[in-house]
Parts: sequence; structure tokens; C-alpha cells
Amino acid sequence: MTAAPLPADEYARLLTLARYQILDTLPEPGFDRITRLAAAILRVPVALINFVDADRQWGKALVGLQDSEAPRQDSFCAWAILNPEPLIVRDALQDARFVDNPMVRGEPHVRLYAGVPLITPAGHRVGTLCVTDTAPRDLQPNEVQALQDLAALTVEMLELRLQALTHQALQTRAQQQEDLERTAQHADTLEAVNALMTFPLTPEEATLTSVALIGEMVDADWTALLSLRGAQRTAQAVHHRPKADAAFLEAVVSLTEWPVNLGGGAVYVDRTGTAHASALPVSVGDAVWLPLGTFGDVTYALVGARSPLNPVQQWRPSDRALLEAAASAVRAALARRAPPGN
Repeated sequence: MTAAPLPADEYARLLTLARYQILDTLPEPGFDRITRLAAAILRVPVALINFVDADRQWGKALVGLQDSEAPRQDSFCAWAILNPEPLIVRDALQDARFVDNPMVRGEPHVRLYAGVPLITPAGHRVGTLCVTDTAPRDLQPNEVQALQDLAALTVEMLELRLQALTHQALQTRAQQQEDLERTAQHADTLEAVNALMTFPLTPEEATLTSVALIGEMVDADWTALLSLRGAQRTAQAVHHRPKADAAFLEAVVSLTEWPVNLGGGAVYVDRTGTAHASALPVSVGDAVWLPLGTFGDVTYALVGARSPLNPVQQWRPSDRALLEAAASAVRAALARRAPPGN
């Protein structure tokens, strides 16, 4: 048995194959469909999409076999990628290259092999669409052409798949960059909140200003400071977007009356399926109640909301991190200001 020599472009070919990120992936319906068509059109029991890696062939889609992975030295496809034309082996037992091949002498007992190389736009042959049979036979020109057409379709699918992966990667990188920028902005806001709490302001003035800063940084359309003294509630709106509509601004006032347990930590409600979302007024998209601590007999809380028109439609992890870190800073500052013994 003779192993196939390496193609002249072997290293560029392997880099191209790696770029497709196809090896060792799960079955995909589009590739499976191509092998089913190849088997039906050529009336053969086995049809495969094989890729030739550095030391093995690996099957992405298979009809008639459970697995086509094999050492490269035993691979028919390693011979098929040497030239751009189809490789047709009428009877492997009559071909010196394959007569002693374990896939000829044993399972799957290959006699007919027909493989069309998968040629990328750059001209690299990364694998094959191939069919095999357990009996020798000749293929008609129209059958070979059908196999070539299906091979070209396979390459088109590889390219579309690569474009989708590239687009996904770009989106991921863009999202990561956006998250990094938002984290930096939130860190600046947290630093500003900490600084505010050291200014010679009353606790209410410092908390009001902090609430305005925090609300703006989490893309809230409206933010208020809620003050609770016993059963008495007082709300002061400290921030709203200039373009917030009247129905939204009227509806958010009711949020200050919600029976939220402010001793139990932050409460987030959004339209993505969190508890109590159906109870929000229709003009309100998301809402948050954030305890800010107690000074004397007054408990402070931030109440924030977004309009349904706001493109941000849930409380992102970075939003929650900023809200809760800022709340901790405010609580600590209020505790420091409290008279001894309180």
C-alpha cells in the first residue's frame, strides 16, 4: 500500500482547513443533505464529506457508515486532493495504490471510489465529496458531473458557514469592547458616588445627587429618590430623559407606591420574564428598587425605570453590578455619618 504524497500547497491548505473550524464538529443538516443526494443520484451505499487533516481524514457527513475517520496514509481522499479533477477508481483491487488498503481488504470493502475535491475560492483542496461501493462499476459522465455540482455546493456551504462564524466573532468582540467601555464608565461613576458622599452635603442632598448619576449610567429613563419615615413615603424625581413621553412619566409615579420590601435587597423587574413583570404599567418597560441605607429614622431607596421604547430592555449584569456597588457605597457613607450610638 502506498501513502499519498503531500500536495505542493500542504501548509496553506491546512491553514485554510483550520480557518473553516469544521473538524470534529457535530453533524449539520445541510451537509447531511448533500451526502444523501449524492448516494441517491449515484445509486451507491456510501457517500461522505471527508476533510483531510495533517495526519487523518475526518468525516463531516456520512451515509452508509457510522464513522469515516482513518489515518491519512490509508485515505483514498488524500489521493483525491492531489489534483483538481475527480479521482475515479473503478476497482480498488486492480489499483496498485489501494490493493492492500485496509478499507479494501476489510470493512467497508471499497471497490468503487469516486471523489471530487472540495476546492476553496483560494484554490486549496481541503477534502472531498466521495462515494464508494462494494462492487466495481463505471460512472457515467452525468453522474460525475452531479458529484462535481454537489461538491461545489459543499464549498459554498463551507463559505457561508465561515461567514456566519466570522460575523458572530465580530459581534462578540464588539460586545466585549462595549462591555469594557461600560465597565470603565461605571467605575468612574462609582468613584464619583464615593466622592460625593464625602462632600459637605446633607445626607439627602448627597443621596439625591448619587441617584441622578447612577440612573443616567444604567440608561434609566426616570430615577427617583424614595424616602421612607415610618409609613410615610416621599419621592423626589431626580432624573428623566428629556424625550421621555408623558404616558411613561405619569405611569412611573405609581412605582414609588409599590409594596416592595426594601429590607430584602434590590428588586429588579423587566420585560424578559422576571417575576411581577405583568404587574408593571404598560407604559413602563423595566423597573428597579434599590435600598440605599438608613440615616436617623429615614430609609432611602433608588427607584428607576425604563420606557418600553428604550433599546435596553433588561437589567444587564453590568447595570446590576454598578447599582449594588453604588448602593453599598452610599450605605457605608450614611453609616459613617450617623451620630454615635445610632
